[in-house]
Parts: sequence; C-alpha cells; structure tokens
Amino acid sequence: MTSVVTLAILEIFTLFALGALARRLGYLQDADLSRWSRLGVDFLLPGLAFHTITQNLDPVRLRAMWIAPLIAVGMFGVGALVGEFTRPRHAPYSDPFSRTFRHLCAMNNYSYLPIVIIQRLWGGPALADFFIFNLGSEIGFWTLGVALFGQRNHRAALRQILSPNVIAILLAVTLCLLGWHVRIPRLVTDVSAWLGAGAIPLLVLLVGGSMYPPPRLRHKAALARIAVLRLALIPAINIAILHALPLEPGLRRIAFVVALMPSAVMSVILARQYDGDPEFAAETAVVTTVLSILTVPLALGWLL
Repeated sequence: MTSVVTLAILEIFTLFALGALARRLGYLQDADLSRWSRLGVDFLLPGLAFHTITQNLDPVRLRAMWIAPLIAVGMFGVGALVGEFTRPRHAPYSDPFSRTFRHLCAMNNYSYLPIVIIQRLWGGPALADFFIFNLGSEIGFWTLGVALFGQRNHRAALRQILSPNVIAILLAVTLCLLGWHVRIPRLVTDVSAWLGAGAIPLLVLLVGGSMYPPPRLRHKAALARIAVLRLALIPAINIAILHALPLEPGLRRIAFVVALMPSAVMSVILARQYDGDPEFAAETAVVTTVLSILTVPLALGWLL
C-alpha cells in the first residue's frame, strides 16, 4: 500500500517539476497560468467528474454516500477551530497574515492530489464516490474558506459554488438516481472521457508552474507551526473522529486521504482576492506539498 501511494505522490511531483521547468523556460507565463487553469477547472475537470460518476457510480451506493458532503464540510470546520486557537495575533504578524493562517489550517488540497491517489489505489468506483464527497469540499471552500478571511460576500460565494464542476457532479448524480445514466449517448460518454483524461495532468502541471520561482520563506517559525498543524495535528483529530463515526469503509478511506492532504494552491488566489497574505499562502502550499511526499504515504500505509 505504501509503495503504491508513494508512486502516486512521485508521479504528481514529477508533473510539478515539469510545470516548474516549463515556467522557467518561458513556456508558461503568469497570464497562461490563470487562463489554462480556468480551462482545466471549467471544462476538463467537469468532464472527468461526469464520466467517472455516470460510468462507475452504483445508484444503490448513494444511500451510503449522502453523508459524505457533510463529513467534508465538518473536516474543514475542525481545521478552522484549530486555526482560530493557534493563529498568531502578536507582532510582527499582521491581521491579514493571521487570517490567512486560520484559513490555511481549515482548507487543504481537497481536489487534485486526492484524485490521483484514489484513482491509483481503488479505481473508478472509488473515484465516483470521491466526487460526491467533493461536493461538500467545494461548498466548504467557497463559504467557510472565504469567511475565514473576514469576508461576507454570499453572492460571490454562491457563484463559485455553482461552478461547472459542481453542476457536472449534480447532473451526473441525478442521471444515476433516475437510472438514465445507461442511456447517455456514446458521443457524450466519449467526449467527457477525452476531457477527463487531460484534466489532472494539465492542472498539476499548472500547479507546478505556479510554484516557480519558489517563494521566500519569511516566517520560518509560523511555517513550521502550520506544517505540523496541517500535516499532523488536524489530520489526527479528523481521523480520530472518522474512526468513531459509523461510516461505510469505502467512504472512510476516501475521507482519510482527503484529511491528509497539504495546503491548496487555490488558497493563494483567495488570499490575494480577499485581502489575506498571498505570499504566506504560497509558502505554505510549497512547504506542505513537499513534506507530504513523506507524510501521506506513511500515514496511509498505517491507516489502510
């Protein structure tokens, strides 16, 4: 198990490195990262979600999966509470820095990295379950994640929740519930499969490109603190709660994977948009992602 997870993590980091190399050689510019990320998130990722759910989700399993989005939001809530009690409030840390610290404790990389790991470990049916779980993550990120920056723009949050990916998931689940997923035309199935095949490689390459050049490590003590919280303490609390809940085994192991993930690069964008500290968010994403190459395989090898 550990070797399989390690290989999946190494594949991701290889794509990170290639994305950083493309940025260094000038194949990717700042404008490209934004434009291509929107293409991947709004077109390719919905194709992956739609194809995976309609081809792999057993409608009977939806009875066991109804609680999955609530668990995803609850895991973010645990991180938010830990962040509230541990965030720095004294000089030299500014209020934007403190609010960003709290946000980073709550939110992690709930999308790209788990997709690769879950797909490699358990295949299409587990990935279909993951996309149901991911509905809660999307809602939590664009509501609680934004609110932790001190924002209350509910209309903007609602627009983000109703993203193409969420719409694709809801459409796919509806078709499965109605039993119409077997009637989807071959053209739609093939096109969604082609879109999905390119989603993760493109998005992970772009994440690697966004990590170059490496950010300055300004607040090493705070980085060390949040790395321990994000990769050890918060996952440990969530995993203890998950063990105590009467969950279906497949759902529990998906939640384990998501609980162990590092900070999200998407938090850098939110920090910039909502008056946080985008430099610290970038530093945290880089440091925790690099450290996760050790922490995630070890933890999953022990848990699974």
